[in-house]
Amino acid sequence: KLPKGATLLSVIIASDETHLTNYLGDKTMHAVYITLANIHDNIWRKPSFGAWMLLAQLPTSKFSNMTFDASGTKAEAQCMPGILKQQLFHEALKIMLEPLAI
Repeated sequence: KLPKGATLLSVIIASDETHLTNYLGDKTMHAVYITLANIHDNIWRKPSFGAWMLLAQLPTSKFSNMTFDASGTKAEAQCMPGILKQQLFHEALKIMLEPLAI
């Protein structure tokens, strides 16, 4: 329950996996941005208006150097790097957005 006099704000979170460099190998990260939901889309769609704020830069891992136990099927073992990458990203988001929760 919100305390008396509190204001509830809706936010929009956006992220994009970004390639960092061509010189040091295949390095990427997730840039995570935040904006208020009540800002008109004519404003937040234009980066020059500054409606979006960089909230975090999350490192990425491809889990490509790991071998996975083939106790399941071969297809499951091949999917495992992608599944782990998604879980890592969502756990990082959960920690990062915890202060926004009511």
